[in-house]
Amino acid sequence: MTHETGEQLCTFELKTPVIFDQVQAGGRVPLSIGRALTRRARESLGLEASTAFHLPEVTSSAALPGQKQQRKFSHHARALFASICLFLVLSYCVFFLFFLCICMYACVCAACA
Repeated sequence: MTHETGEQLCTFELKTPVIFDQVQAGGRVPLSIGRALTRRARESLGLEASTAFHLPEVTSSAALPGQKQQRKFSHHARALFASICLFLVLSYCVFFLFFLCICMYACVCAACA
């Protein structure tokens, strides 16, 4: 950015040029949908890949921090789900045993009367 006098106030650099496509499409999700539709349409028409979109640079196959967090959350969610299922099964077993004891007590009392 420059001032009215022409002196440079600040500089910045975008991490990726894909942000221009994201703004034009109205967000990341619409951009992903648009890219996928364009790719499929061009493939079905026998055309080459589109050059209208900036493609993200793939730096490494390592997971991004958000993906690591999502995996961690998924692991905790599965553990919580397993705990809840175990609790429900055990609760059902306890209820069944309690019901069975009441029925046996009723049968014994009926036989004694």
